[in-house]
Amino acid sequence: MSGPRRHHYVPKFLLREFSLAPDAKNPVIWKLDKKTGRPTRTPIEGETVVSHFYGLQEKTGDPSSVERGLSTIEGIAADHIERLLKGGVLSPAERAEAATFFLLQQRRTPRSRQWAVEMMEHALKLQVGIDIGNAEDKIRAYLQKEHASVTERR
Repeated sequence: MSGPRRHHYVPKFLLREFSLAPDAKNPVIWKLDKKTGRPTRTPIEGETVVSHFYGLQEKTGDPSSVERGLSTIEGIAADHIERLLKGGVLSPAERAEAATFFLLQQRRTPRSRQWAVEMMEHALKLQVGIDIGNAEDKIRAYLQKEHASVTERR
């Protein structure tokens, strides 16, 4: 099972709220082209889409599991947001579910994912530097543990 190939990093249920006809099958929204500065009309189906954005790179497991998980969270959040828009109140558990969705919305954009990769690369470089700095102590501790008769020479 290959699963969906086109992944929306801003869910369609949110995009449709920016349309004059949010109940349409594929409502039209206005977007601003950053290069030309011109606004254009576009259907939501083609916006905020990246191919295979949530696909797993490993060959094992279901490649669409991430997309399905996010879809489940979106479905729960869509109900909560709709209730809030109608003046309803959420229980503490429902607020936690909505908060999870909002956090994921911030974390799943291409820019946020790139920041996370850069942060992990930076953290790894720092950890390697720390490990190299502590290498002599680690070697000494290993030798003392494995070879109790080894004494330090300086």
